Amino acid sequence: DATNFIGNLLIRYPIAIEALLGYIYKPGNQRVRSVVTRNKCARLAAMAVLGAEKQALSEARKIDQNTAELELDEVGLTRMISEGSRLCEQLENMVSFIVTADPNRKKGPAAALNPGEQLCALAVKYAPVSRGVAMWAREITKGGEFVHSASYPTISPSIMSLVRVVFLHHPFTRDDTCEVGFGFLKHNNSEIAYQTMTHIKEQSLRLLLFVCVRG
Repeated sequence: DATNFIGNLLIRYPIAIEALLGYIYKPGNQRVRSVVTRNKCARLAAMAVLGAEKQALSEARKIDQNTAELELDEVGLTRMISEGSRLCEQLENMVSFIVTADPNRKKGPAAALNPGEQLCALAVKYAPVSRGVAMWAREITKGGEFVHSASYPTISPSIMSLVRVVFLHHPFTRDDTCEVGFGFLKHNNSEIAYQTMTHIKEQSLRLLLFVCVRG
């Protein structure tokens, strides 16, 4: 059908999938503003993921016929990708947020979780969301505007904690995680207390060491 055709076509061009996630997740003016266009990008990304999953399932069943069916569906995955984008946009307007190492173990409705915990839960469960979150963290921490923002001293530890959790569950985000860590080492703002900047750089070093240890 059309969904399989589009998904299989996108798989051949990873740069197209990267661009779609960029339109949805990159911060500020880099993100597509139109909700309709954003949802269309999310749907195309979901088709690509489902196409890849079906190919992987087909290969797995050559080894084990009892391999379980996919639990993903196009509508649900599209909604989760869009929700991840919305949460990233919400975090951009916060001075800090809470990150949970294993958000799926927390009891209670999702609405009871703060935006950071909600995003962690989505990123841990859905690989395309984790890729988008890593991309968002990489892009938002670039440039002098972020370094000189009022929220820099408080939101920086939250962002590094977020990419650490994402990398823990999805090692393919390694490059973006490293870029975030090295980016913080380059930051400099004379208006922020020396001790605060030192703590941020120390956390970035711990993040990079964590990546090295995990391999």
